[in-house]
Amino acid sequence: MKKIKPINSKTLKASKKTYDDLFEDLDFYIKTKLKARGIHDLIFNVYKKKIKNSEVLDIGCGLGRFSFFASKVAKNVTAIDMTSNAINCAKKLKLALNIKNIDFILSTIEDFKLNKKFDFILLSGTLEHLIDSDQFFKKITKLLKPSGVF
Repeated sequence: MKKIKPINSKTLKASKKTYDDLFEDLDFYIKTKLKARGIHDLIFNVYKKKIKNSEVLDIGCGLGRFSFFASKVAKNVTAIDMTSNAINCAKKLKLALNIKNIDFILSTIEDFKLNKKFDFILLSGTLEHLIDSDQFFKKITKLLKPSGVF
């Protein structure tokens, strides 16, 4: 895997560039990152009962590690990421694993437009990339069902 340069400015463009570089090597991620370990499987196991038969939104899904876990019990998982390489890799993995109930969408949360409410919304390793946190939390309020979990 090539060396990834750190994000040098707090802009959406700089963030996208860094993460496009990071997710460029699909083989590396399949071999090292898709394993059931770390925070994503922990979150899934803690919230498994709340996720069961629910509508899930995974914001900043990356390769979809959490999305793949959640798809085992959720009604449907919508997974978004601003990084085209991440979404392309996740779609390839979805096809290879023959999973039907995940929709991977290339979008930032700010630009995300889906007229749907979610029972469970995950934001993992993404908060530090938000440019306008006030707008973000207004968006979450609109997307989350009244009894939903964020």
